[in-house]
Amino acid sequence: MDEPQASPPRYRVLADELRMRIADGAYPAGARLPTEAEWAQLFGVSRGTVIKAIDVLVSEGIVTKRQGAGSFVSQPTLHRRSSRLQSFSQTVDAQGHKASQRVLSFGHASIEEARAFGIQEPAALLVRLRLVDGVPCAIHRAMIPQRILDMLPAEILGQFLKSTESNFSLYAAFENAKLEISSGSEHVTARLATDDEARTLHIAPPAALIIVVRKSFDAAGAPVEATEAIYNAEYYSYELDLVRTHAQKAPQRLSLVQ
Repeated sequence: MDEPQASPPRYRVLADELRMRIADGAYPAGARLPTEAEWAQLFGVSRGTVIKAIDVLVSEGIVTKRQGAGSFVSQPTLHRRSSRLQSFSQTVDAQGHKASQRVLSFGHASIEEARAFGIQEPAALLVRLRLVDGVPCAIHRAMIPQRILDMLPAEILGQFLKSTESNFSLYAAFENAKLEISSGSEHVTARLATDDEARTLHIAPPAALIIVVRKSFDAAGAPVEATEAIYNAEYYSYELDLVRTHAQKAPQRLSLVQ
């Protein structure tokens, strides 16, 4: 006769319940969770049980604790690997989240603006707010050569003017227009957000930003677009694959002894 299985610890049961409530949207990303005392009263358990349950969710990356402020639902994090040339939408979708955008502005760029992006030809500047699961996480400033825009269908260009939230992807638009992106380069820096950037990203200054400047090229090496991506640092992680190569030993020299 099989022995009856032991019931899971109460803190595990509570962690499962809290995890389910967060997944169902009762507490969206960034929301402050009830206090430990409030959870204890609601579920009829001790504060120690609540603390253990919250610690489980912290270890899973679902909840973040802030000293003196309480526990909060973690914001979605965009995890990038440098060797993969993917669009923002592809990266977010691959991690099980929903990518979307709002167009902030679109128009002709000045010669100086284009050159600041490394574009030495007439171009347009597309500025978008990028969202993950509806939460603002980045501002993308894309410089697109006019010759590239001339190759895009009218319905695609119409997407550049929509200020409502959509799932538009610039890389997908290029692919649909048979514009192939063969290679790219990225430069990563960090700085503090300006007041305007903080308001757009719904973050309180001073706030750290990760700045990723990407340049994309076709098979002939001509630029397809250049983007300055301004990320809320809380939403962005960057991974590099490094290989250490050992220097070759200097060849031994033979000397003749007379």
